[in-house]
Amino acid sequence: MEKTTDLAYRKLIKKLVYYYNLKVLPSKYAVDMWCDELDRMRIPSEQIEEIFNHAKQAPGFPKNLPMAIRDALQAHLSSAGRQYTRDPPIHCDVNCDAGILFVKKYNLDHDCHYRYAFRCKHCTRSEATGIPAAYLDQLEHDGYHPYQPGE
Repeated sequence: MEKTTDLAYRKLIKKLVYYYNLKVLPSKYAVDMWCDELDRMRIPSEQIEEIFNHAKQAPGFPKNLPMAIRDALQAHLSSAGRQYTRDPPIHCDVNCDAGILFVKKYNLDHDCHYRYAFRCKHCTRSEATGIPAAYLDQLEHDGYHPYQPGE
Protein backbone atom coordinates (compact mmCIF):
# COMPACT_ATOMS: atom_id res chain seq x y z
CA MET A 1 0.00 0.00 0.00
CA GLU A 2 1.72 3.14 -1.24
CA LYS A 3 1.08 6.53 0.38
CA THR A 4 -0.41 9.15 -1.89
CA THR A 5 1.86 12.03 -2.88
CA ASP A 6 1.08 15.73 -2.82
CA LEU A 7 1.04 15.72 -6.62
CA ALA A 8 -1.66 13.02 -6.65
CA TYR A 9 -3.81 15.10 -4.27
CA ARG A 10 -3.39 18.13 -6.52
CA LYS A 11 -4.43 16.05 -9.55
CA LEU A 12 -7.49 14.78 -7.66
CA ILE A 13 -8.50 18.34 -6.73
CA LYS A 14 -7.91 19.51 -10.32
CA LYS A 15 -10.10 16.67 -11.68
CA LEU A 16 -12.90 17.61 -9.27
CA VAL A 17 -12.62 21.31 -10.20
CA TYR A 18 -12.88 20.45 -13.91
CA TYR A 19 -15.62 17.88 -13.33
CA TYR A 20 -17.81 20.49 -11.60
CA ASN A 21 -16.77 23.14 -14.15
CA LEU A 22 -16.02 25.77 -11.54
CA LYS A 23 -16.01 29.33 -12.88
CA VAL A 24 -13.63 30.55 -10.18
CA LEU A 25 -10.68 28.27 -9.48
CA PRO A 26 -9.62 27.68 -5.87
CA SER A 27 -6.69 29.78 -4.72
CA LYS A 28 -3.23 28.26 -4.41
CA TYR A 29 -3.49 28.80 -0.64
CA ALA A 30 -6.77 26.83 -0.47
CA VAL A 31 -5.31 23.98 -2.54
CA ASP A 32 -2.22 23.90 -0.28
CA MET A 33 -4.42 23.69 2.83
CA TRP A 34 -6.57 20.96 1.28
CA CYS A 35 -3.45 18.96 0.35
CA ASP A 36 -2.11 19.28 3.90
CA GLU A 37 -5.42 18.03 5.29
CA LEU A 38 -5.58 15.16 2.81
CA ASP A 39 -1.98 14.21 3.61
CA ARG A 40 -2.97 13.79 7.28
CA MET A 41 -5.56 11.22 6.17
CA ARG A 42 -2.79 9.03 4.70
CA ILE A 43 -4.91 7.83 1.81
CA PRO A 44 -3.42 4.88 -0.10
CA SER A 45 -2.62 5.86 -3.69
CA GLU A 46 -4.61 2.88 -5.00
CA GLN A 47 -7.79 4.48 -3.62
CA ILE A 48 -7.56 7.85 -5.43
CA GLU A 49 -9.56 6.90 -8.54
CA GLU A 50 -12.32 5.26 -6.48
CA ILE A 51 -12.46 8.32 -4.23
CA PHE A 52 -12.86 10.56 -7.27
CA ASN A 53 -15.71 8.36 -8.55
CA HIS A 54 -17.51 8.59 -5.19
CA ALA A 55 -16.81 12.33 -4.73
CA LYS A 56 -18.24 13.27 -8.13
CA GLN A 57 -21.63 11.81 -7.16
CA ALA A 58 -22.30 14.91 -5.02
CA PRO A 59 -24.75 17.45 -6.49
CA GLY A 60 -22.06 20.16 -6.60
CA PHE A 61 -18.49 20.99 -5.70
CA PRO A 62 -18.17 20.39 -1.94
CA LYS A 63 -17.85 23.35 0.43
CA ASN A 64 -15.49 21.30 2.60
CA LEU A 65 -13.35 19.35 0.15
CA PRO A 66 -11.26 17.33 2.65
CA MET A 67 -14.43 16.23 4.48
CA ALA A 68 -16.06 15.24 1.19
CA ILE A 69 -13.00 13.22 0.20
CA ARG A 70 -12.91 11.52 3.61
CA ASP A 71 -16.61 10.69 3.24
CA ALA A 72 -15.96 9.35 -0.27
CA LEU A 73 -13.12 7.21 1.09
CA GLN A 74 -15.41 5.89 3.85
CA ALA A 75 -18.15 5.12 1.34
CA HIS A 76 -15.76 3.34 -0.99
CA LEU A 77 -14.23 1.25 1.78
CA SER A 78 -17.57 0.37 3.38
CA SER A 79 -18.89 -0.78 0.00
CA ALA A 80 -15.86 -3.08 -0.14
CA GLY A 81 -16.54 -4.28 3.43
CA ARG A 82 -13.57 -2.47 4.96
CA GLN A 83 -13.15 0.48 7.30
CA TYR A 84 -10.92 3.57 7.06
CA THR A 85 -7.94 3.49 9.40
CA ARG A 86 -4.76 5.49 9.33
CA ASP A 87 -1.35 3.88 9.08
CA PRO A 88 -0.11 2.62 12.44
CA PRO A 89 2.16 5.14 14.19
CA ILE A 90 5.82 4.66 13.50
CA HIS A 91 8.39 3.92 16.18
CA CYS A 92 10.21 7.06 17.27
CA ASP A 93 13.91 6.78 18.04
CA VAL A 94 13.89 9.82 20.32
CA ASN A 95 11.36 8.27 22.77
CA CYS A 96 8.77 11.01 22.52
CA ASP A 97 5.42 10.58 24.29
CA ALA A 98 2.92 9.88 21.47
CA GLY A 99 4.55 12.53 19.31
CA ILE A 100 5.11 15.09 22.09
CA LEU A 101 8.56 16.02 23.43
CA PHE A 102 8.69 17.24 27.02
CA VAL A 103 11.75 19.37 27.72
CA LYS A 104 12.95 21.78 30.37
CA LYS A 105 15.39 24.67 30.29
CA TYR A 106 17.17 26.31 33.17
CA ASN A 107 16.45 30.02 33.66
CA LEU A 108 19.30 31.90 35.37
CA ASP A 109 17.18 34.95 36.19
CA HIS A 110 14.68 32.99 38.28
CA ASP A 111 16.97 30.10 39.29
CA CYS A 112 14.49 27.46 38.13
CA HIS A 113 13.64 25.19 35.23
CA TYR A 114 10.86 26.09 32.81
CA ARG A 115 9.06 23.19 31.16
CA TYR A 116 7.99 23.13 27.52
CA ALA A 117 6.19 20.80 25.14
CA PHE A 118 6.95 20.43 21.43
CA ARG A 119 5.52 18.20 18.73
CA CYS A 120 8.16 15.70 17.61
CA LYS A 121 9.32 16.46 14.06
CA HIS A 122 11.04 13.08 13.91
CA CYS A 123 7.90 10.93 13.92
CA THR A 124 5.16 13.57 13.41
CA ARG A 125 2.62 11.39 15.28
CA SER A 126 1.02 14.28 17.14
CA GLU A 127 -1.45 16.51 15.34
CA ALA A 128 -1.92 18.80 18.34
CA THR A 129 -2.54 22.38 17.35
CA GLY A 130 -0.95 25.36 19.03
CA ILE A 131 2.20 23.44 19.97
CA PRO A 132 5.40 24.22 18.08
CA ALA A 133 7.27 21.37 16.40
CA ALA A 134 10.97 20.64 16.82
CA TYR A 135 13.68 18.00 16.58
CA LEU A 136 15.07 16.82 19.93
CA ASP A 137 18.66 17.25 18.68
CA GLN A 138 18.00 20.92 17.92
CA LEU A 139 16.30 21.46 21.29
CA GLU A 140 19.26 19.91 23.12
CA HIS A 141 21.61 22.11 21.11
CA ASP A 142 19.57 25.13 22.24
CA GLY A 143 19.94 24.19 25.93
CA TYR A 144 16.77 22.18 26.54
CA HIS A 145 16.86 18.84 28.36
CA PRO A 146 14.26 16.06 27.99
CA TYR A 147 12.24 14.95 30.99
CA GLN A 148 9.29 12.66 31.65
CA PRO A 149 6.06 14.27 32.89
CA GLY A 150 5.71 13.74 36.62
CA GLU A 151 9.41 14.27 37.37
